[in-house]
Amino acid sequence: MDAPAPPRPASAGEPLTIRPPPGEWPALLAAAWGADPAAIARRERFRSQLGLPDGPIIMSGHQPEFWHPGILAKYLAADAAAARLGARAAWLVVDQGRPVSVEVRYPARADGRLVARSLVLTRDVHPPLPADAAAPFVREGLARILGAMDERRAEPDLARRTAGALGALIAPLVRAPAPTLFATELSRTDLFSDLARRMASDPEACARAYNEAAAAHPGAGLRALIADEVQDRWELPLWRLAPGAPRERVYAEMLPDTPPDQLAPRALFTTALLRLAGCVLFIHGTGGGGADEVHEGYDAAMEDWLGRWLGIPPASLAPRAVVTATRTLPLEAGPTVTPSEAATAAWRAHSARHDPGLLGDGPAAARKRGLVAAIAASPDRRARESLYREMHAGLEAYRAARGRDLGSLAESAAEASARLADTAILTDRTWPFPLYPPGAIARLRDEIEAEFARGARS
Repeated sequence: MDAPAPPRPASAGEPLTIRPPPGEWPALLAAAWGADPAAIARRERFRSQLGLPDGPIIMSGHQPEFWHPGILAKYLAADAAAARLGARAAWLVVDQGRPVSVEVRYPARADGRLVARSLVLTRDVHPPLPADAAAPFVREGLARILGAMDERRAEPDLARRTAGALGALIAPLVRAPAPTLFATELSRTDLFSDLARRMASDPEACARAYNEAAAAHPGAGLRALIADEVQDRWELPLWRLAPGAPRERVYAEMLPDTPPDQLAPRALFTTALLRLAGCVLFIHGTGGGGADEVHEGYDAAMEDWLGRWLGIPPASLAPRAVVTATRTLPLEAGPTVTPSEAATAAWRAHSARHDPGLLGDGPAAARKRGLVAAIAASPDRRARESLYREMHAGLEAYRAARGRDLGSLAESAAEASARLADTAILTDRTWPFPLYPPGAIARLRDEIEAEFARGARS
């Protein structure tokens, strides 16, 4: 790949996060690669069983879908770091969900406004290219997605078809596409079998340790495993993927009757396997690696679980990093509006019909306040009713006299509401990366490359 052009700095609203800084990554890899002989043997066997390359591996992954630039940033960071640090990148496809459709969201224009639309792709359905894309580059991106998917019709399932299409779409951005590993393949390794046997031999210990770790890390948002001591029923962090059936959660009593090739690890077990033996550094987004001290990622709970269950300390696992980015589409639209501004416009349009003071009509506002006070002070019900009718008659006269002004406020509120919908589209960071102008995605790659170049010099 040619040397990257000098990156254009991201704006304050389009940050790039690499944590820890790239300058600290060499030390992380060196510590993980220099493991003890037993760990080296486990790692070599695990990788050979999965067809992964020899040497240090920097790994990341995601579900088989057309990711937004924040997910793509993980892939680009793995490529950049591997080149700088003498390692190889690898990508995990989290395919335990066995998707039957893939949604491709895109911004469209309808009646002059921006709206969100979706194409739904299945293994057998190839929708036409939509004509309502919000910009030519969005339409071109959709065409690239559909073309890449169409070229991979021979793949056995939608997850592999989508992964292949992603690889083709990413290829121009990286030195070489990363070897792809599917999470459903992990069950064919000895390490998976060994740990599954540990689960089966004492499911209570596994489930209790998992639940204690989940409770100790509430920011990870993990659901506790079902642990029923009375019924002696223990849920395990596994999926059963029987042919032609929906995936199902696995309980300890199901293991003797479940063929090993129908088992797959759930999220925490997946990263436990990979950080035990699959890589020397695992790159997460904020979901796995954490956004801050409050919203910690699920991998912190995984580390806690392995420690409680098997006595494996975090230092025995490959270290983790966090990479993400925010990028928005450069769509043309009118002025943006914040939710607060839209709410204020709606409040003003409604309240001005009942409060003449909002339109500067001091006499009418004073008359209403006087009548409200008189209603509250009057002890006679009929008198109160008469005052109430007088107050509303005055408001109707005010509305008739100021109808144009009130109409303008209503129009402004409607416009603000519409602009708010536009703003949601304009500030959305989750559009599939192929929908962005190629130059914008190339700049993201170049920013990541520049960060690792600076890290190598520091």
